[in-house]
Amino acid sequence: MFESLLENLLLDRLQLGDWIQDLDRSQLKLGVWSGHIELSNLRLNLAKINKLSPTSPFVVSFGLLKKFEIKLPWKSLLSSPTEVC
Repeated sequence: MFESLLENLLLDRLQLGDWIQDLDRSQLKLGVWSGHIELSNLRLNLAKINKLSPTSPFVVSFGLLKKFEIKLPWKSLLSSPTEVC
């Protein structure tokens, strides 16, 4: 139950779907109690990314994020850093 709530938070509430194309739950691995969250094989939404800097002379034509990891130190949230890789 807690895992499904966290999945909904990550995929819906944080609006990752706006930045990632064809995002589905099979790309998400959760280790809720270990504090390990992993998203893999993410195709970036190029229209959204290219709108970030409309005056840039560069246009992103392809974007793939192979692995995105978040490590949350549940036991020491106030004294240890959260890692995003």
